Amino acid sequence: MESMRSDIKPENILLHKTSIKLADFGLAKRITDPSGHFQKGCGTPEYAAPELLYGRPYGTKSDLFSLGVVMYVLLFGNFPFTVASAAALQRLDRFSDGEDIRDMSCLHPSNPIWNTVSAQAQEVLRGLLAVDPTDRYSASDLLAHRWLTQGNVTPSGGCDVEPTLADNDDSVRIQNCIEMGFAELICRGFEVLKHNQNGKTSHAHRTTLRYDVATHSVSWTPASTLHQHPKKHFKVHPRTIFLKDVVAVASGCAASRAFAKMKHQTIKDDHCLSLVTESRTLDLETETKGQQTYLVEGLTRLVQMAKQPTLPNVQGNVISTK
Repeated sequence: MESMRSDIKPENILLHKTSIKLADFGLAKRITDPSGHFQKGCGTPEYAAPELLYGRPYGTKSDLFSLGVVMYVLLFGNFPFTVASAAALQRLDRFSDGEDIRDMSCLHPSNPIWNTVSAQAQEVLRGLLAVDPTDRYSASDLLAHRWLTQGNVTPSGGCDVEPTLADNDDSVRIQNCIEMGFAELICRGFEVLKHNQNGKTSHAHRTTLRYDVATHSVSWTPASTLHQHPKKHFKVHPRTIFLKDVVAVASGCAASRAFAKMKHQTIKDDHCLSLVTESRTLDLETETKGQQTYLVEGLTRLVQMAKQPTLPNVQGNVISTK
């Protein structure tokens, strides 16, 4: 026997140490037939599936849409529809008998926001937020998705390396979280200090390092530029290194003349790293030793992925890198 939650939203998700629990089962239903449908609308409009707002029969996949909204909010910090849509929902005193009033055009693949999360995260979100329930992920589809099952997950779609330890081993779960966290973080932007080739301290500046899923490249934008132009698109500038061209991700100061020209007391060796290509290096300094280690290990994984013969694109199709 299965159950249908009917009101999944952040307020009803409780965290206790390593446990995640659902609360407020006032609208939950026990079902004997997973293919069955209900008629009476219920739930919170912002998280409700389209069929609920349409006033149409709904089933277990409606919960999956609500989960998709929660995931979208957690990843992007806002709902998958416009502010005007949210305001209109707040004015509703009952569910619509006609159509969903939400503008969900942000789900279109052309929306640049998709490039801030991994290809696998994109697949999951689009699968959960499909308007047509027949196209929407089921719980089984979600649990079987590689974003949740693979040990090593990267923005370009993950690799085929299976965990070497037991699935219930804490170290495996911790490593999975680290790798997935880095993949999502570097897509959003990681602030570091960039050193120029002339090695002058006065020319070091804060910059935001970012990984682009579509092109498998790392770009950097000076913090001063972002402060002046907050909406400036990161990748529309020449400050880019394609990871397939990187020959090494080096830690320490020895890899670059930019660091070599500096006095040792002005910079710590265990705070430095460089992306090295045949023609140039990208020389970075982090605030802590832990950040340096985190970046070196994470960027090394991305470089290895970029050099693979084939890579899945954001739609999940395989494309050649040759």
